[in-house]
Amino acid sequence: MHATATMNAQMNTSPAQATARAPVASLIEQYQPRILRLGVLLSYLVVSVLLYLGWTSRGEQYLTAESGLGYALGIAGGSMMLLLLLYPLRKKLRLMRHVGPVKLWFRLHMSFGVLGPLCILYHCDFRLGSLNSNVALFCMLTVAGSGLIGRYLYMRIHKGLYGSKASLEELRRDAQTLKQELAERVASAPQLLERLDVFEKQTLCEGAQLSTRVARKLTLGFRLWRTRAALRRFIREEIRSQAGTQTPAELRTLRRSLNRHVNARLESVRQVAGFSFYEKLFSAWHILHFPLFLMLVLSGIVHVFAVHVY
Repeated sequence: MHATATMNAQMNTSPAQATARAPVASLIEQYQPRILRLGVLLSYLVVSVLLYLGWTSRGEQYLTAESGLGYALGIAGGSMMLLLLLYPLRKKLRLMRHVGPVKLWFRLHMSFGVLGPLCILYHCDFRLGSLNSNVALFCMLTVAGSGLIGRYLYMRIHKGLYGSKASLEELRRDAQTLKQELAERVASAPQLLERLDVFEKQTLCEGAQLSTRVARKLTLGFRLWRTRAALRRFIREEIRSQAGTQTPAELRTLRRSLNRHVNARLESVRQVAGFSFYEKLFSAWHILHFPLFLMLVLSGIVHVFAVHVY
């Protein structure tokens, strides 16, 4: 592969060409595989540790639901679950259109959807109780689980967790742009381009039977990982063969650049292939999630009433 020479020639572009490539560079960045940020990973770790500690210490009488910190956690958790309504109200009601940015309310919605159930679990000491409390608990756990599913589906049809909603036409246009850009960069590496074309054809499943499309959808994650790993090895071996013509620093820069181009094209194909499927799932989830939430609110009100009256 003469990708080294091709890439270096492409890098020495005029200012006008560099300006034209700026949107492509932003696309390459946009379609890099999503990696959880350190803060998100730490929050997941903290919540997991708290769940583990609560589960292993249940029944030790550290907290009681009737008084003290246990009772306060129940109030805090129930309040957070009610405050989840503020996000959809901020989106739908005209009166709330200027009450803070939607991203802020969405962040609060996501945070309360995790912290609220965590407080409730500590409030009930991770154990079952009376009938009304059990109904409220299982409604809450159902809504929390549904929220996690909704978060996953949301990210599949939006540009990141807080980005705008994508469209199939836009994704296809981006995929075509990335395909053309990579073809120009490694025009003298037909094997690399052929492997990418094969992955795209198998993933998009155009004209394939229903059983084939379903099977390829289910194995998409594995096939994406396998193809990415194979192409990274291919790029590394081919660049190693050019070691005598470039400095080690230049070769490392070239390898990173090619890997990012390949990652972006693979990711764009994956998003095009799954967009319609995830969009339909998200619509169905949205219809189901709100009634579940209303059931949670009703069961919570019954639980609070029963505890304080009886």
